Amino acid sequence: MSSESPPPPPTGFLLLLLMPALCLVAQSDGDEGPEGDPTWDSLTAETVEMLQWSEDPLAEALPPPSPWTFSTSLAAGPGYSDNFLKTRPATASSYLRLSGDLYLTRFGETQSLTALVFGEYHAYPQADNGADNESILFGLFLWEWFARGGGVHGLEADIFYGDQIYDAALLDLQEPSGGRLRQLRPGLRAFTEWPLGGKDVLRWEVGV
Repeated sequence: MSSESPPPPPTGFLLLLLMPALCLVAQSDGDEGPEGDPTWDSLTAETVEMLQWSEDPLAEALPPPSPWTFSTSLAAGPGYSDNFLKTRPATASSYLRLSGDLYLTRFGETQSLTALVFGEYHAYPQADNGADNESILFGLFLWEWFARGGGVHGLEADIFYGDQIYDAALLDLQEPSGGRLRQLRPGLRAFTEWPLGGKDVLRWEVGV
């Protein structure tokens, strides 16, 4: 008949058992440390070893943190507009909306990268004049590197595309409302920033 050995006591229980012994050894030698005492040295070494082991036993098993951060989302759903053409008299229609975004960044000691993309689309199934959808798309890309003294240099590129139904009265155009406005605006800039103290920053940029 075999007997199984009981499991070892937890680290916290061992420390509680060792504390009275440590206190007794310390009290027996008065105010001066018990240097050279083999009993004290042995207890101290075992206690330090246990404390080091119990600090974070899973630290080596966990993967190192990634410098990349990524997130994305997608949404869809129905809706209703009582004047989607922005005209008089009003024209109502139900619609389907789709939207999504993506965010990606990498932050390092000397440089960082950031990318952001957003898009949205509306479809109007009840439209009968060709203006049956709207869409926008926006993208931003940023590369920064950090200089000594707190300066930041970077390149920034962005793009905007819009295909939307507009209200001519708001734009002061001599055209009937309910038309389409399509625009594409790309941009590219190089910049540098230097701190002036406090929250003040000197920024210089050039681009289109």
